[in-house]
Amino acid sequence: MNVYTLPELVVKSKSQELLLPKKHIQGKCILCSKETEQGHRVKDSLSGNFTNWSMLNKGNCVCPTCYTFFKDQVHRRKSWVATEKEFRILDKEEKKEILWNVPDPPFFIHIAHTGQKQPWITCIHKVSYSKNKFYFTHENFGEIFFEREKAEHFRTIIKEALSKKITKTELLTQFRMKTYEKAWKEGFEDLLEEIKKHRKNLLWEVIVTLT
Repeated sequence: MNVYTLPELVVKSKSQELLLPKKHIQGKCILCSKETEQGHRVKDSLSGNFTNWSMLNKGNCVCPTCYTFFKDQVHRRKSWVATEKEFRILDKEEKKEILWNVPDPPFFIHIAHTGQKQPWITCIHKVSYSKNKFYFTHENFGEIFFEREKAEHFRTIIKEALSKKITKTELLTQFRMKTYEKAWKEGFEDLLEEIKKHRKNLLWEVIVTLT
């Protein structure tokens, strides 16, 4: 199995031709850290509104693959999944199910919200090679590590809670007094205690949001 950087996988999945600079810069890419003889100038590669400088690596240019990836705004604006053979935009319903129905590795999943942020910058070297344990990104939560067994446990709890009319806001913050009263009357106090354990866990928050 080939080992890819995220830009390499996406460019391959879309069968894109690399955007080459008119004047080549030899050096190290600030995004993937690979050596290149065809680098783009950094100021030509990142917009003036770019704010994630602290996430970048040491280097003096941007390689053609990373440049091609970053110049395509669909990667920021849309939710998507990429494999060696396919790049697919995810609709509203697909966003909810993609984590449970991931493609064969290697793959990468990004879930957008407003399309303003680029959380996948920290995942340049975190392409997924397992269906059960992998990294993905969500615009609101950043980089998330998915563990299937834990995620399925979370989803079971969340579905049970929603069936008892516990709101998503309560699952993420605190319970209303009437929820405590209902739990006492109907005997599901243990469920509330279990929920409390998982608040502030990023994977929990993502699954609540997508459920």
